[in-house]
Amino acid sequence: MAVEAKDVWAYLQCSDDDITDSSLELLSEVKRLAGVTGGTACALLVGKKVRHLVSKLGRYGVGTVYTHEDVELPVYCPEVTTSLLVEAIDQHAPFMVLFPGTHLGNDLACRVSLRLETRLFRNCVNFEILAGRVSVVRPIFHRHLYATQACTGSPIVATLVPGTVSIEELDSAESAREVTLEASNLPNDPGAPEPLFVSGDPRTLDLNDADVIVAGGRGIGRAEGLELLQELADELGGTLGVSRPLVDNKWAPFERQVGQTGTAVRPKLYLACGISGATQHLAGIRDAGTVVAINKDPAAPIFNVAALAAEGDLYQIVPELISLIRQRKLQKSS
Repeated sequence: MAVEAKDVWAYLQCSDDDITDSSLELLSEVKRLAGVTGGTACALLVGKKVRHLVSKLGRYGVGTVYTHEDVELPVYCPEVTTSLLVEAIDQHAPFMVLFPGTHLGNDLACRVSLRLETRLFRNCVNFEILAGRVSVVRPIFHRHLYATQACTGSPIVATLVPGTVSIEELDSAESAREVTLEASNLPNDPGAPEPLFVSGDPRTLDLNDADVIVAGGRGIGRAEGLELLQELADELGGTLGVSRPLVDNKWAPFERQVGQTGTAVRPKLYLACGISGATQHLAGIRDAGTVVAINKDPAAPIFNVAALAAEGDLYQIVPELISLIRQRKLQKSS
């Protein structure tokens, strides 16, 4: 698809009256693409209370913000939001419309692309504009390989995998221009007042998607030690990971292996138990948020990257940690 100088839009998700990190990441990519196409980086905000967020978007390179605020809207109302977006796209003709590659973002992007009768490029990790043509890069085969696909259809509708790009905030920026979306063809029945979701089981969560990972290494000494770490992961609402020696010993499946030869992860919290910190393992957790390490060896390399280190026997420390977490939960519930 040949590039024309048109705007690039980002649909922003909100949580707790603020814009989600996955949406702020999306703005970094939208700003980059708008610079290539010669258009304006634009944002879309739809919800019960969103207009107060407009003032901050200029700091992320946004030139225009399209808003629709309605206190009667449910937390997620796909029927109304889809109608709003389709009507706005028909009216303003953006070149690209990007959504965060979350569950809700992918759901909404699918609905919009169907209404527009254009193809959806789902879960992209990069967008390339070369020689006047647009293509997307997407992971395939469980993210072990990547495929480049030429874009067709207008506008281009795609979702971006969270964590693919960093959040870029400008030191100084002009205020974004606000445009209120006045929809003329909204459905009379917006659907259920709140979405019905079934909570997923953290034990089966893909390591790529985990916010909390409790990982065990050679230092656990025996396969049964993973049961203790699983108990800790359950208390933290996280998932279990392992280092390569445990996979080699057939104590855990390869899908649970963290590291350069397994899965590179970026959780908010990574708790390493009995992991010394080989180079390959450290490479796999370099994008993790907070690293906590428990190890007997005071010279373990994992301590060099840990924000919090506990030197000692994990079979003494982990049970105590589990007990403290449970006590804290009881205090909060009382």
